[in-house]
Amino acid sequence: MVSIKTQIHDVQLEQIISDFINSNQPTLAICGMAELLPNIEELLSQTAERDCIDLAPNVRLTNNTSESIYNHLYTSSSNSNGSQEPNDTGKAEHIFELRENNDSKDCIYLLNHAHLLSNAKFITPDGKQYGSGVLLEDFFTFADFENTERKAIFFGDPYQIQRGNALSRCTVVYTIPLQDPNTPNLPSRLKNQALLAQAIHYQEFASLPLVADDNILIQDDNKSATTKLLSDYQNNNHGVWYLAETHYQTQKLTDWLRKKLFDSPTPPHLVEGDWVEIYAWGENSPENPSINPPPYTKDLYSVEQACKPIPQGQELKGRSSLIPFHTLRCQIESFTTRILLEFLTETKAEMNIDTAIAINVWQKSKNLRLSLVRYGYAATVHHAQGMKRDICYINCDHSAGKHSEVFFRWLYSALTTANEKITLLNFTPIHPFDQAVWNTQTVQITPDPESIRIGSGWSWFIEDNESNLQQYLFQVAAQSQCGCTFDHLSSHAYQEQYQVNYYQGNFILRITYNNKKQVTALHTNLAEMHWEVLSTLAQSLIMNTKYSKNTNMLINFLIQRLGPYDWKTISAISKNDYRLHITLARKYNERVHGEINFNQQGLVSSIQVLSCTDYIFIDELKGLLS
Repeated sequence: MVSIKTQIHDVQLEQIISDFINSNQPTLAICGMAELLPNIEELLSQTAERDCIDLAPNVRLTNNTSESIYNHLYTSSSNSNGSQEPNDTGKAEHIFELRENNDSKDCIYLLNHAHLLSNAKFITPDGKQYGSGVLLEDFFTFADFENTERKAIFFGDPYQIQRGNALSRCTVVYTIPLQDPNTPNLPSRLKNQALLAQAIHYQEFASLPLVADDNILIQDDNKSATTKLLSDYQNNNHGVWYLAETHYQTQKLTDWLRKKLFDSPTPPHLVEGDWVEIYAWGENSPENPSINPPPYTKDLYSVEQACKPIPQGQELKGRSSLIPFHTLRCQIESFTTRILLEFLTETKAEMNIDTAIAINVWQKSKNLRLSLVRYGYAATVHHAQGMKRDICYINCDHSAGKHSEVFFRWLYSALTTANEKITLLNFTPIHPFDQAVWNTQTVQITPDPESIRIGSGWSWFIEDNESNLQQYLFQVAAQSQCGCTFDHLSSHAYQEQYQVNYYQGNFILRITYNNKKQVTALHTNLAEMHWEVLSTLAQSLIMNTKYSKNTNMLINFLIQRLGPYDWKTISAISKNDYRLHITLARKYNERVHGEINFNQQGLVSSIQVLSCTDYIFIDELKGLLS
């Protein structure tokens, strides 16, 4: 039996784990926001009869108790001094065969960051691969669940960028409930992660009301942003990270930053004080054969000394000329090695195939291995997953478009990389109207406010059942706190008449409706005198009406966005699932009526202004909704 000890307060989860361990099921997935996942060391801290083996997706994410899954599954090779992981170039030296499994027949594998485990076929440009080339398949083959009593628990975040289907292919899946973004005292970083996770879960990408505070800054001043970024790197170099979508973006930032840090328009490729990240260690220098390279478990390493690059070249069959590349001898934390310059400066995830093949041929001919090193100042979000630094600057320019699941997953993953502070660069608000095209060519300017109706589109049907209209009016008025009471005066065909009473007086209100019990207008001869209570009541009645999901979302957004500027939504007529006629008003004589067209995600494509009391109000609303 395994003794379970957790720091989380989820009794159901603890029971599920206990039941799983005592069941015949081989695999369990525990899914949830990374911040809510239980600590893997605390989860299964003691064993009586079973070994627990902690496996991380790569060596950078290992700790004192865990091991890289690559090191555990595959045979060793001479190319990386004990590390058998693929680097970002995908240029493995040869096939790393799957080991014979000598683990106990009833051990439990604990796989953290399981969303980073790939099930894609991985073959290097020159044909090298790890085992079958499919990591997840190799793990299941290695574990041999069918013929042993071994088990595996996968811990993963289903809202991050996914690299495989490890979570979904488990025989038992437990999903930790989503964090409520409105939880009191929830840190802004977690609140924003929760907002993104909810959007991904419900597949809603029209809106993202990010929260900004001292720990999460949305920076729209590029000059101030660059000044603060440079200052942070100068004062806390190893604790700062610039994250972006592409290697080109990260390399561009690195080039600019190094010029500033080393006060040179053209600093050498590597200088004393540079910070680098190690992808694979090569051979040691002949003069220091006994010195071992630093461990892989660090994010950054300091360059202590570097020489000038040396041009190299290699012939390849079928090529008319030598394939050029460069080597560079440097000292990294007392370890002297030669690095591949083209890998250091590459602006793509992979080098071109000719260069990769040429370098491998050259290394074999020289019986050596070059170290693979990249600058440590910036990285792609894809690469940064699972790692953390204190301060992160995130360049939000993304090719997928901000109203996409790809961008939401990417931004969510980026927010998980910071311990303390996050600054979002090039972030533009995400809301249903941010891409809307405004059409004002046929707008009618009317001097008579009454020609633009108030209170149209709501209904007193509740869950398809007709309620008592008077009771419904009392209920809505109480919720809106407008202090109204209603005396029924008369009923006519498609018309009800009430006296509205409030602290400043009373007035006669006529409610007209159609055969679907949908209100066509609220009428009173004293609308201007009683405008405040009349407009508040109209908006409250609309807010309480059950429209379609996307229509409700758009109406609520308009109310929240325009409310601070005293604009109210006083009419909302749903024409169909993708079209809404809306009337906005600030005062009795300040009204705008138009048609909103939107897609199945609730993203507004166009706004056709049909009428208004003055053109100036259109420009104002444009500005507020842009």
